[in-house]
Amino acid sequence: MKDKQLLIILVLYKTRLDESLTYLSFKKNIEKINFGYDFLVYNNFSEIIIESSEEYTVVNVKNSGMLAEAYNYALQKANKEKKEWLLLLDQDTDITSAYIEELSAFLANPECADITAAMPTLKYENIILSPKRIDNKRWKHYDLEKKKYYRGEKIIAYNSLTLIKTKFMYELGGFSNDFPLDMLDYWYYNKIYEHNGKIYVFDSEITHDLSLLNYENNISIERHANLLTAEKTFVRDYLGKKYRFSYNFSLLKRFIKEMLFFKDKTYAKITWSKLISQ
Repeated sequence: MKDKQLLIILVLYKTRLDESLTYLSFKKNIEKINFGYDFLVYNNFSEIIIESSEEYTVVNVKNSGMLAEAYNYALQKANKEKKEWLLLLDQDTDITSAYIEELSAFLANPECADITAAMPTLKYENIILSPKRIDNKRWKHYDLEKKKYYRGEKIIAYNSLTLIKTKFMYELGGFSNDFPLDMLDYWYYNKIYEHNGKIYVFDSEITHDLSLLNYENNISIERHANLLTAEKTFVRDYLGKKYRFSYNFSLLKRFIKEMLFFKDKTYAKITWSKLISQ
């Protein structure tokens, strides 16, 4: 095994470790791993206690600090231990052997030293969830080609399976507490864009369960309001005025969908309030 150049952080919420698809699929493919790593389990639910083992370290949190706090804990640890990379994992991603092999080859390739972040394609059935490119003029997202480098484009990707350079995030001052949960991934990918960082999209495709696709059953009213607040804040503060009209139009379409198809019209009322607010 090579030097431990990678810290992996798995964030759990209301899920036991042996129930996490991400952990089970990672463990299933552990023999394919050809890189050194430390594995950190960050348990964000106080009603479940997970014990540390020789395979991983556990942090059991009494009061959930959401994702930003978890990632910042891992970032401080990675920087202190001189880990070059930080790999972010959600609890419900099906990691494949093809991805592990591709990740191993990437970490062993000295030409990848100038990459700021790398990620596979995340899919749900035939829907590509991540990564995407944000249009230069409007709130519209496009799919990306695989096995390709990107620089100088507004690329965004989900947190899960984002491989990000420790030095870059540490010099930024860590993950933003302005986006403790939702839109945090948009924020740090936008920072990569602002700093002209280089991004690589792996060839691998990974199945990912996205709660937003079954919205009314998985997203509480409170989370819905917080998500829209974070989204609107990101568009306003990091994309600017030229995106405002197209973003508001997307909110209007969501409002209509929620009025027509959601049983609980509170979702639509909140969307409308965000739409008409400044």
